[in-house]
Amino acid sequence: MTLAGYYLKKKEFLDKAVHFLEVWFINDETKMNPNLNYAQAIPGVSKGRGIGIIDTKALISLIYCFDFLCEYQEYAILLEQLKQWFSEYINWLDTSKNGIDERDYFNNHANWWNAQVAAFSSFTDNQEMLNNCFERFRTITVPNQMDTDGSFIDEMTRTRSFSYNLFNLEGLSVIAEIAFQKKIDLWGFETADHKGIKSGIEFLKPYVRNPYLWKNPQITGESVGDQFAFQLGAVRLSNSDYQKANLDRRKIYI
Repeated sequence: MTLAGYYLKKKEFLDKAVHFLEVWFINDETKMNPNLNYAQAIPGVSKGRGIGIIDTKALISLIYCFDFLCEYQEYAILLEQLKQWFSEYINWLDTSKNGIDERDYFNNHANWWNAQVAAFSSFTDNQEMLNNCFERFRTITVPNQMDTDGSFIDEMTRTRSFSYNLFNLEGLSVIAEIAFQKKIDLWGFETADHKGIKSGIEFLKPYVRNPYLWKNPQITGESVGDQFAFQLGAVRLSNSDYQKANLDRRKIYI
């Protein structure tokens, strides 16, 4: 709705987007509370689990739409209210038991916790938390989750190992792009043993070109969509071959 309103110069689309935002984040009688206390609850087993926090990675895309509202002064109060909601959510993510459980998880869940907090911190101008996310990328996520060949250690054990490797690489790329917009280079970051986004892309590149080459478990089949890490990585890492891998992949299904 914000894209349509901005590019088509149709204010009714922007107003409709604002209506949805007010329903979900602002109005007391309808808004979500800024926590996931009951995420992925299982009756009789759990009232809510830390691993449910990964579901709000979908909110990262909202940060993008807010930029289109910034062009209009009449939405300034709404944006401040949204910043308050996301500030409270960041605090919950960083201090609650479920939030800490997810932050300290051993696989893509911790990575996507970091990506979410980085995006929300960028929007709310929380520079301290944003810097913490970048440091977690450098010192915890990449060193601990990635193997020296560019694969993700735990994701290789999954029944959808190919999908989860791509998924985790996407999480790193989201954080790297947020950092890039702050003039910090995480796209090119490497550990002493050469772990980083580049090695992750290089590891997965043959299989993005031809998913049928993947020999580890992948019970949902070999189909794979366009990859954010490859598309933007081609630009940020100055390697057009990463984008070409997406094009080559399409030929497999023609």
